[in-house]
Amino acid sequence: LGEVSSPGAYDITQPITVLHALAMAGGYRRETADLTSVILISRDAQGKPFGRRLDLKRILDVGDMSSAILVKPYDVIFIPNTYIQDVRLFMEQYITTVRDIISLANLVTGN
Repeated sequence: LGEVSSPGAYDITQPITVLHALAMAGGYRRETADLTSVILISRDAQGKPFGRRLDLKRILDVGDMSSAILVKPYDVIFIPNTYIQDVRLFMEQYITTVRDIISLANLVTGN
């Protein structure tokens, strides 16, 4: 889920790495994905969900696949927005809201 080219459910029959799962989803969106805070949600032995934060950027930068985490069937991977992308989205929503309020005020006052 998140900042990947093709988010969705993918059928896996054996454990794969998070990077392999990311490749299955068409890769990450380079302009907006924060690879330093990837969330992997798995289930423990009792079936309760737990999350882990992964730094895929470090794995990609160093190239050390020995530290790659395995994904099991039914795991969920979330690639979040970068902080800058979150700020950009907030500003777009803020400006749109202010613009709508001004338009409404102008409509009400006849300006």
